[in-house]
Order: sequence, then structure tokens, then C-alpha cells
Amino acid sequence: MINSLGSTFDLPPVQEEIKNPEYILNKASTMVTMKEIIDESKKNDQTSQSLEQLNTKEIKEQIDTDKIKPSHNVDNNNKNSEKICPKEEKANGEKKDNQLSNSSNSEGKFQEQMKQQLSITDDIYMVINLTSQMTDEIKKDFDIIKDLPETPESELLFRRVNLKKAEKKFTNKTLVLDLDDTLVHTLSDKKVYSQKDLKNLEINSVSYIDPKKGLKAIAKYIIRPYALSFLQSIFPFYEIILFTASDQSYADSIIDKLDPDKTIIDYRLYRQHCITVKNKHIKNLNILTNRNMKDIIIVDNSIVSFKDNFDNGIHVSTFKGDSTDRELIKLCDLLKSKMMLNAEDVREIIKIEFPLSNMYKIYKKSLNELP
Repeated sequence: MINSLGSTFDLPPVQEEIKNPEYILNKASTMVTMKEIIDESKKNDQTSQSLEQLNTKEIKEQIDTDKIKPSHNVDNNNKNSEKICPKEEKANGEKKDNQLSNSSNSEGKFQEQMKQQLSITDDIYMVINLTSQMTDEIKKDFDIIKDLPETPESELLFRRVNLKKAEKKFTNKTLVLDLDDTLVHTLSDKKVYSQKDLKNLEINSVSYIDPKKGLKAIAKYIIRPYALSFLQSIFPFYEIILFTASDQSYADSIIDKLDPDKTIIDYRLYRQHCITVKNKHIKNLNILTNRNMKDIIIVDNSIVSFKDNFDNGIHVSTFKGDSTDRELIKLCDLLKSKMMLNAEDVREIIKIEFPLSNMYKIYKKSLNELP
């Protein structure tokens, strides 16, 4: 789920409330389906138009009321001119002040009503926008995540690793990359692939020791378009940790092909570093003991993998062999942007560009599962 962004760009203006998921949910608590959201939006538009017409009528009446009346000054040369009693003049002044006060209160009330209507409409469009970004792939991951328990603290403590920070010239940030279906796709032994099936992508093969059988095995795989140039382009800017849920023997055989000189990928983490919950392998970033969470980005095609660190995660689409795939180009542009490289907290950028936390809360709300 990568936005099409250039290498240099600014964040769009964003309301402060967007950072608060509870604010969004409170405003849109009754909007369960897209149809209801759109119907509610139309209803608010009609209400806003009615208020605008009402305000126009009130202002017109007020203008008519407040028209400047002819002066009542006494003309000493005209014996027929009227003299105004001081008490009457005072009463007229008070009446006019009251009229002005009522007008001011009416206008203030109208402005407040308009602000509320615009706020509700903005929140509806925000929910529509987030819902439209929720692809089938994301929804499937959310379906899995909702049934998973919290990651046990004991498991987290057991798998903590202390890796010496790799120093980079341009930044102190860490990029955690997935392997399977993010950088490469392994082909099934049970299926015969043709070049037409893979759209002319090159088939590679490596040998490794199958941990289950203890025997030598062959793995055939294809590399995601632009994966090698992506790694070459990004490694000067980030400490790179390749974190895979695969077995170490298999993973190392492929990583050695991607980085034969071992100069790009700083560290490797494997299945034994994942926390297994209901047969799902969770990559909890808190196992990195000497890294600050505000400086860590994880990129994975599985949201389930980084369910404990939504605000650090960038979701990319699953690669299965599409030669026209451009996901890593867009990802590279974002990671090398000044916005990301200079960010004091990368989570603030990710929460706006990839608002998975807000999406998940809206998804849960649609299931009526939020407390």
C-alpha cells in the first residue's frame, strides 16, 4: 500500500484530530457501511444548505431592521420641528442595542452550527478515504489480527537481541525489511511454471538444508522488480535489518544472492526471533533493545507480522510474479525523501501516509467490536 509520491514532496495539510483515532470513531460511530457514510454525507450537505438559507433570511431581516433612520435633531428655525424627549431617546437607544445584541448572538450561533456541520462532513470524508484505502489484502490481515491475543511479555523478553548500531552517513534510522513476497517470491515445487506465467521474470535457484528433513533441498525464486537497485539505493541512508519468518538456512541462501558481498544488509533476523501466536509469526520490534522506536521503519507485505507496531509499519502489496510491479520504486522515493530522513519521529509520518491504526479501528468499529 504505497502512495505514488515523488522523491521530494511536502505533507498535505492535516487536521490535528486525525492523529487521534478516538476522535474519528466518536464522530463516525454510527457509520458502519459505505452506503450509510455516503447517505449521512448527503444529509449533512442538505442541512448545511438549509442553514445557509436561514442565515441569509436572518441577515436580510436584520439589515431592514437596522437601516439608518432620519435624524431627529431640533431645528431652531423651524417652529414645527419635533423635540425628542430624553427618556424616549434613551429607550430607542436601548432597543437598538438589544437588536444588535440579538443579531450578534444569532450570527454567532449560526457560525457555530456551520462549524459543527463542516466538522462532521470532514470526518465523514476522512472515514470514506480510509475505507477506500482498505484493500482486500489489508482486510484479510485485519480478519486474522482481530482473533489474535496480545503478544505475551515473557516471549518478548525471551527474544530480545542486542545488535550494535550500524552507523550510516546520512541518518540514524533503521529499516527492517521482510524477505518472502516483499523482495522475492519462492516458487512452489508442486507447480510447473512457464516464462508466460512469470511474465519473463528470471527464475533463480539456491540450495539449502531443509530443517524438517535435515536434507539438502532446492528453492526456486524470482526477485521483485527493482529489488536489487532498491537495496543499493537505500543502504547509505538506513541501517538495514532483514527480518524474515523463514528458517535461517533457506533465508541465508537467498539473502547471500541479494547481497553477495555482505555490504548492504547489516543484520539478519529469522523465524527464531519471531513470536509465534496461534501459528502466526509476529515480528515485534521491541526485541531490538538498543533502538529507539521513533527511528524504526518496518516494511512487510503482511500486516499480521507487525501487528504490535502498526505506527512503524509500511505495508507493501504481496509480490507473486508481476513483472510490471513498481512498489519498490515508490517505496524508495518515500524512504529517501527529506520528510522521512529528517523526521524526528518516523511514526508521525507513517501514521499519515499509511494510517493502519486508524483503518483497523474503523474496521473493528464496523464489526461492533470496539468497547
